[in-house]
Amino acid sequence: MKSLLIVDDREDDRYLLERALGKLGVRNSVLNFSDRQALIQYLEGPGVYISRHNFPCPTVLILDLDMPRMDGMQTLQWLNKHRRIEDFFIVAVTVLRHPQTIKSAYALGARSYLSKPLQDEELCNLLEHYPALWDRDKDSQERSRVNC
Repeated sequence: MKSLLIVDDREDDRYLLERALGKLGVRNSVLNFSDRQALIQYLEGPGVYISRHNFPCPTVLILDLDMPRMDGMQTLQWLNKHRRIEDFFIVAVTVLRHPQTIKSAYALGARSYLSKPLQDEELCNLLEHYPALWDRDKDSQERSRVNC
């Protein structure tokens, strides 16, 4: 099963994103983290995360760029130094819509960019353009094509 990590400091945003993806038929294994430190612990695999069988490396990382303490840009920089960034499909998510922010996110390894508040149409486009990233049942794929 493909794995999806959501990193966002706002619990309601994490919940709404996971719920929206579920309504679109995404069946990826999902883990939510509230900050960069929790993500780093997961990726480095110490302690409870040591088993990659139980805690696989993610296929998709949905990363909020605007978080307190260590923001998404700093997280992208860390990933570039400590991980093979090409192993992840990183979706940058933020309320920041400045062209320079978007360019910086792409330069640091983001492969897609979504604006908050997330719209179902944007999520549908992501699912349709990158179908190999998602575990989806066939019925939900057909429904989402009609509803998007």
